Amino acid sequence: MSWLSKRARPAADGTTAGSRAAAVAAFAEIAPASGRDAIVSALAQAIEAAQRARLAGEPDAALILAAAHLAAAAAGHTESIPAEMEIRSIGHAAAALAGASSSAGEPGAIEEIVRARFAIARGRVRGSIYVPRDVEYAFSGDVRALEPMALDPARAPQLRKLLAAGVEAALAKRPGGWTDADREFFGRFEAAARLP
Repeated sequence: MSWLSKRARPAADGTTAGSRAAAVAAFAEIAPASGRDAIVSALAQAIEAAQRARLAGEPDAALILAAAHLAAAAAGHTESIPAEMEIRSIGHAAAALAGASSSAGEPGAIEEIVRARFAIARGRVRGSIYVPRDVEYAFSGDVRALEPMALDPARAPQLRKLLAAGVEAALAKRPGGWTDADREFFGRFEAAARLP
């Protein structure tokens, strides 16, 4: 059985993991997080909640997943050379966006916000000598190599390791945490995602 066909499983509290509401709520925990462990935990939980929502076929789940990966890219961003976590997270966002569309069938507020943030993030690293070939391929639409880590909740331990190393390195260079642009993205996305 392919990992793409797995369904949402019950969460520890007895509710069904994989709902859109759970993914949006998990995303909302990213902005207030500060310090390495809190940021890594918030990012990992938001990504996994969105992955489960996507597997359950929830509306806008792929867009929520892309937003969570873009938040991870922001957490790994420094003002200098692009870091591995930032680059990989932007590639993971590309994999989540492949085939994603708004639940309304035409681009809605969520899709516009996520795609605009993706364009900025991709533009910051595209063409850099530090961008691995599989990420450059993802930027061109070939996301096969990045799909497992980007889309499969079973890869959470590997993803958490990548996040932990990237956040620690970024906080060492940028101890303030989130930028104003990051907070603006979080706020706009959360407001749009909470609309029916």
